[in-house]
Amino acid sequence: MCYLLRAQEEVQKLSPQITWLHYRQIKEQFNKDKQKGFMNLDSDWEKILNSENKLITKIYKKLLEWDTETEHVKTCMTHWARDIGRPILYEEWEKLWGKNMKFNYASDLRENQFKMIYRWYITPKKLGHYKKDKRTKCWKCQEKEGNFFHMWWACAKTKKYWTEIHKESRKILKKDLPFRPELYLLGVTNTNLGKNEEKILNYLVTGARIVFARIWRSNQVPTTDQWLVKISDIKNMDKLTFLMKKQQGNPIKEVDWSNFEEYIRQRMLDSEEKK
Repeated sequence: MCYLLRAQEEVQKLSPQITWLHYRQIKEQFNKDKQKGFMNLDSDWEKILNSENKLITKIYKKLLEWDTETEHVKTCMTHWARDIGRPILYEEWEKLWGKNMKFNYASDLRENQFKMIYRWYITPKKLGHYKKDKRTKCWKCQEKEGNFFHMWWACAKTKKYWTEIHKESRKILKKDLPFRPELYLLGVTNTNLGKNEEKILNYLVTGARIVFARIWRSNQVPTTDQWLVKISDIKNMDKLTFLMKKQQGNPIKEVDWSNFEEYIRQRMLDSEEKK
């Protein structure tokens, strides 16, 4: 028997209380169950209902687990809105969870996207809550308090890094991009880009975050060359994924990397001329 999950709009018509986050959780579980087979293994709820003791306690714990996760996401969304100075719209969050995640086939890119949304990275300020003798100053500038947004954006050293990424990204895409934290830290574009350009931009900003996170506790920031090496790795992985999907009979649309490749060639030529 073939099982199909109804579209989000259809589900919300039947149950208006279902939000995009609930639907996302349902969809992820559905995809997992679809791979295993729906009738082969008991679900968590079936295991609970078939148990002989502490039934109410087990149901309560499961519901509490779901509620806690939802509340955590809401808290993260509130903190992001406070940091960037505006509420992030429902459609923007939905795009982050859906469309942007689909762009990222590599696990390290997906992992970074999740970590940024959930504000996972430990900061000097957070460490100061656990150990009172710990310094809470930013590891980069050693001047301001090292909270999450300062470490990722407001620090003078960090801002210099993102300014450079912004400048080079504009050269690669040949587009005028807004210099906003929501673009570079979350991937909220809100720009009139084509689908291919949006994919490349998503790779550019995610790669920039990954190389920054590698030296998270250092007083240094990554170089442009380190970022470009990571983007080249992403490009190679993307091309390999395209070929593998094609060979497996599940073809995907090929990403056009020609602008990036042209940018790299020009950069190498400029470097040779300076020698």
